[in-house]
Amino acid sequence: MSLLRRSFAKLLKRNSKLRHYIPKWVVRSGLKIMSYSSEFRSIFIRKAHHSRFDYVLHCTEHKSGSQWIKAVLSDALVYKGSGYSHYHMQSRLNIGADLRPLGKRSLAGLAAPKLSIISPLYIAYNDRGTFPYKNAVDFFVTRNPRELMVSWFFSTKKNHIDMVKSPDNTFNKARRDLAEITDVSDGIDYAINYWNKLGRFSSIISWYEAAADGATLIFKYEDFIVDSSSSFKRLFSHLDIKLNPEEFSELIEVYSFESLTGRKIGESNDESHMRGGGSSSYEKYWNERHENRLKLIMGEWLDKYYPE
Repeated sequence: MSLLRRSFAKLLKRNSKLRHYIPKWVVRSGLKIMSYSSEFRSIFIRKAHHSRFDYVLHCTEHKSGSQWIKAVLSDALVYKGSGYSHYHMQSRLNIGADLRPLGKRSLAGLAAPKLSIISPLYIAYNDRGTFPYKNAVDFFVTRNPRELMVSWFFSTKKNHIDMVKSPDNTFNKARRDLAEITDVSDGIDYAINYWNKLGRFSSIISWYEAAADGATLIFKYEDFIVDSSSSFKRLFSHLDIKLNPEEFSELIEVYSFESLTGRKIGESNDESHMRGGGSSSYEKYWNERHENRLKLIMGEWLDKYYPE
């Protein structure tokens, strides 16, 4: 199953267009099966370490490496070094997605088994407070909002599909709107307004405010790209995941940007779900109008954490 997971991750990253041809129910069922199957790893894999935490909450925003980090955390080596199985919440929901507004995505009804990594969770920090179980550790992964906007625009316009048909799913409308927008600059304007309307920028800021009080730990997507080894060591230390040096090196190599995409970091492909991996590939499309609009929304936070 571990080899299948790794091969599946590489196949999707190198062939983003495949998702347009695979029936949606197959995608949802596959995610659910892989999530459930990880709960039975104790039958085949002997744990080398039992984590001191019962639950891990991988919290993030879209286009911040969520699927990549999820793939790493659901690998069999992580189970061996912690005992954590992977719980994929979205695939276990009846409609396959959480369409509730940010800030109202209560986790009170979540029924994850003990020793689970719940990944990914697209929630605001106040949603985190509704998690019903004790002895849980969380972390939040963010990304330069400028890069988020450019990446979201290209990904939504060219790669994503309508996974959930519902009047509450604003993403499907966004895809249709972007199909009519031919100018990239106008598309980025749309992305900024869309994210602002959904409260995604304020959600990111809420996690930084919590981290300033010592309530959580922030990781930047850019750090995982620039120095995967150091970043994952810091993350694994935070989550009490223990691998020997050989296992850790294997994990980092298998899930490196180069291995998954067949491209070097910074080598962009706007048709790919993993577009470029660089930390400043947005500069090609970003302009003063975008910058002024984003600063108006995010205020001092933008200059403090992601100065231009």
